[in-house]
Amino acid sequence: MARLIQKGDILDWTNGDTSTVAAGTVVVAGTFVGVAQNDIPAGELGAIAITDVWEIPVNTGVTFTQGAPVYWNKGAGYAVAEGGSGTFYAGRAAYAAGEGSTTVKVRLEPGGDAGYANATG
Repeated sequence: MARLIQKGDILDWTNGDTSTVAAGTVVVAGTFVGVAQNDIPAGELGAIAITDVWEIPVNTGVTFTQGAPVYWNKGAGYAVAEGGSGTFYAGRAAYAAGEGSTTVKVRLEPGGDAGYANATG
């Protein structure tokens, strides 16, 4: 028999970094791309959102049409339009982001997209 443990829009995440992750920071937890809901000190447990629409930084010159796949470049700390080494599928652009945009509004989609494999990194 199945038993509800918790709603799936917020997950617990342990900060494995050596410094505090500030609230609003994009983090990668396995194949999930999420947003820290509070400051999470190094080695501590905190909450990350893995759904909803979030405005996140984008690499200069990258554009998105509405519905286009969005990837998070973990090392660089910004969204990109194509997957590759060190990138993780975050979701789809909720709105278009044109030339000169510094952010993209992305609808986070937990666990990746079947059409786009998450890279290891």
